[in-house]
Formats: sequence, C-alpha cells, structure tokens
Amino acid sequence: MIYSLSRSARNQARLESRILLADIIVRPFSDVDREVYNPAKNLTTATPSEQQGEQKMSIDIATIPELLNFNRVMTLKLLDEIGELPDPASALGHRPGPQRAHIAWQIMHLGITEELFASQRLRTTDSSLTEWFDLYQKGSTASDELPTIDTIRSVLSESRKNLLDAISQITEADLDTIPAGLSERGWTNQMALQIVCWHEPHHQGQAHLLLNSWKSQQ
Repeated sequence: MIYSLSRSARNQARLESRILLADIIVRPFSDVDREVYNPAKNLTTATPSEQQGEQKMSIDIATIPELLNFNRVMTLKLLDEIGELPDPASALGHRPGPQRAHIAWQIMHLGITEELFASQRLRTTDSSLTEWFDLYQKGSTASDELPTIDTIRSVLSESRKNLLDAISQITEADLDTIPAGLSERGWTNQMALQIVCWHEPHHQGQAHLLLNSWKSQQ
C-alpha cells in the first residue's frame, strides 16, 4: 500500500520534521548551515555537463538589482495591505506559536540581513542601522515590542540602497572571490548574491502566510 504508516504515525513524523526545520531556521550560522549552503554540494549553478569539467556559467550581475526590485514590490504590497487594516499592530505581532517570529520580525529581518550583507559581508563599512542588528538578525528572538510600518519601510529602503551600492562594486572578475566577511561560510560573491535573491521571497512568503493565518482568526 502507498500509506504503510498509520495516520498518527504520519502526523508525528510531520511534527518532528517541523521541529527540526524550525531549529535550523532560528539558530545562528552553524555546521548545519554549512552543510545546507555548501556550494559544491547543493547550491551550484553548474549543469551536469559543467560538473564534468566544462566551463561553468556565471550569473549576470546586472540582473540582480532587477530581481531584488521585483521581490521588494511584493513585500511592500504586503505592508500596504497591513497598513490598511483597522489594527495594523495586531497583524504585525501575529506569531505562528509562542516565541516564534511574527510578521514584523520577518519583514524587518529582510532589511537587517541586507544591511549586514552591505556593511559586513560583501564589504566592510559603517552602518546607521546597527541598533536593529541584535533584534532582527538571524537567531534573534522576536520581541513583543513592535516597530511601526513607517519604521519598517525606512529600514527596508535604507538597507536596500546600501545593498545595491555594495553590489555595484562587484565585477564579473570578483564573482569567484570569497569576501572577508563571508570567509567562515566559504561563500563567494556569486553565492552571496544568489542567497540574497532567494532570501526575500523566503521570508515574504512566511509573512504572507502569517497574515492569512491572522485573517482567519478575525
């Protein structure tokens, strides 16, 4: 039979997989992350023929800002929807469970992660957003004190401007270089840009799901 496990056993397996996934998501960079983001094993852009020795294709740096801008449209659309609610703070503070990340954390995390790439990872420079780093970088616990929508928009705007400036300084010749800020991870500039493009849809999707969950409880 296709379903050899009982329903209770399948539900338990699903629960355990969620717990393991949540554990990976909220921890600081670890050995698990190194395995998941191992460029040689999992996140290569090489085709099978390229892996056999043919020349590997590089990403087109010029398309990165376009991808980032498209992703941002969807995030801002979500913020617009929340801002039009009778009680935006109620939606922003909605969590999937106790101590889990609420909508405000998911979106602020986008901005702070981009600022970290712009100021510490792709290059090293000063940042005016350091007050938010501990609250919204990976591994942080979402606080009950919520930022306003205007604050979220401001952080998203400033960090995106800084990220695009950092990306503009990367040339095609730099793609295989591992910047000092990513030496522990072993990520090249190319890998970093791929991760950055993936990161916003990942968390925007979680925020969108949480908003739908909040609506269902009203």
